[in-house]
Amino acid sequence: MASPGNYTGKIIGSYRVLEELGSGAYGGVYRGEHIFITGRVVAIKVLHGVHLDSQQELDNFIQEAQFLEKLNHPHILKIFDVSMYEGLPFLVVEYASGGSLKERMTRQAGKPLPVEEALEILSQIGQALQHAHQQGIIHRDLKPGNILFNCKGEALLADFGISTMLETRSIKQVGTAGTPPYMAPEQFKGEVSRRSDQYSLGCIAYELLTGCRAFIASDIIAMMYMHVMESPQPPTQLNSQLPVHIERAILKAMAKQRNDRYLDISTFINEISSTPKSREEGSTTEKKKRQSVSPAASVQVPLAAHIISPHMPQKTKHQWLSEGNAYYRARLYAEALAAYECAISIDPNSSTSHNSRGEALEQMQRYEEALLAYEKAIACLPHYTDAWCNKGNMLYIPILLGNLSASKKPWIFMSALFKSNPVLLLLITVKVTPFVVSNATKKP
Repeated sequence: MASPGNYTGKIIGSYRVLEELGSGAYGGVYRGEHIFITGRVVAIKVLHGVHLDSQQELDNFIQEAQFLEKLNHPHILKIFDVSMYEGLPFLVVEYASGGSLKERMTRQAGKPLPVEEALEILSQIGQALQHAHQQGIIHRDLKPGNILFNCKGEALLADFGISTMLETRSIKQVGTAGTPPYMAPEQFKGEVSRRSDQYSLGCIAYELLTGCRAFIASDIIAMMYMHVMESPQPPTQLNSQLPVHIERAILKAMAKQRNDRYLDISTFINEISSTPKSREEGSTTEKKKRQSVSPAASVQVPLAAHIISPHMPQKTKHQWLSEGNAYYRARLYAEALAAYECAISIDPNSSTSHNSRGEALEQMQRYEEALLAYEKAIACLPHYTDAWCNKGNMLYIPILLGNLSASKKPWIFMSALFKSNPVLLLLITVKVTPFVVSNATKKP
């Protein structure tokens, strides 16, 4: 098998490798030329550390690449070819001679880009993301290094879908999708969606328009905590010339909860690029959109006070649970909590009721009470997997803060986290090894 970084002068497929352009998490990037078509200059990405051990795995990889090749958009870097070279997969893509956004920001030396220039870049990348999302594809690793410029200065979104291609069940890869300074809170738990890309674009917008990253930390654990728990400094405090509506749009795109972000990338781009008049007109459209998301989101429910009214007909535990679930789906968490507590009053040993109560408390950010609710659910049903996982999530933040005690057993947290992100588990294990060793004899 070829060793990484040793391809200059070699023939890969129908292309001659001319020089190395750089390397990244997924492998090396080289400038190449077609050996038969004069003047066709391309970029060749050789993906290191990816082993396709069967014909089926190779077929799956190529099929995914062919699907991405159909993402024909003026602001998405085009894929021309995909194949294998000495056991390693490679992609032939459009050559972007204008460098990357990361390089442009480095030249700014901590100063923000002019607002018009930044908004033009964000608009072009936003259009690319919206197009891909409509095709059912999520980028998952949006960052300045993946935004390139062609010879005309137009922005191109690169590495679209490579993280998806490399993380199919059958392909073995060391690493995790995403770059910590630009990852959405849910992405640290292995959960991704279109709105995760929106969060990442919000982080990039923040950096372009302030000259600073939204969060700066010394390691991935601290970075994860900041994305999950802390609010960024308001952009206008870093750039007093920034219009307030742009600040609001950025912070909304960077909301901790996915449902608090914009419905889609287009809405975010329209808002950040709008004038005061167009924003006023657009607010009505946004409201109508939200009101028509789904029947579940617009479910009609009574006020919380009605739940505990003594004049209501007596309900069963299951009826209270069903009602609580309806409130929960409508994101009326206080009302859901009241319904779950009514179910518990009927059956104090209902593990489902205690677990659901914990989930409502968690959404209300009453984390200590949520932890106690999950522990009660486990006490009622020791093998209740959902409650164990929820408890693990509640122990997530104490681990990050270093507030470890014998009552907050890290193995519980790690076993839950391992299911969603083994690589992150490894990093956290290294960080808390001294504590873990001293408590290794204790049962979770």
